[in-house]
Amino acid sequence: MRLRFAILAYIYIILTVTVSGQERKRYRVFGNVLDAEGNPIELAAVQVKGTVIGDVTNLTGYYSLTLNEGDSVTLIFSCIGYGRVERIIPVLSQDTRLNVQMNYMFYDLGEITVTAPKQTVMMESLDPGRVRLLPDATGGSIESVVVTYAGVSSTNEFVNERIEFPIFGTGWQL
Repeated sequence: MRLRFAILAYIYIILTVTVSGQERKRYRVFGNVLDAEGNPIELAAVQVKGTVIGDVTNLTGYYSLTLNEGDSVTLIFSCIGYGRVERIIPVLSQDTRLNVQMNYMFYDLGEITVTAPKQTVMMESLDPGRVRLLPDATGGSIESVVVTYAGVSSTNEFVNERIEFPIFGTGWQL
């Protein structure tokens, strides 16, 4: 019984060492992704075709992948505004530098029509007596309250003690 256990343990150890010794080597594929002028492309996707293995380039266009050695690896490079590029590494048997240049891709969108419902412009009256009572960080001026309304800008300055505020292309005087 002990002899049988010793033989099985020996076989298990031999098989474990043999299988673990056959691990595949891992190699790095790295490089830079550049545009047509030689500038780095950041956030370009680099993916091994047919897998979920991939990377995204950094600010300098650099990427790095660690892959098992194998016969052939196809890398896909893609980024918005650039044409998709595929590169094949025939035999991955050493660390490999692969720099890629991507060309701009232009899409003709054709005619675009933007429509919006017609809006009517309404004038709103302010009661100066009520406005002076409102708290305001700039000192309670009516100008600071009026500029909070949509479409009002306060680029005008005091002219003859009158304030003018353009509202939707018309002049509004207080």
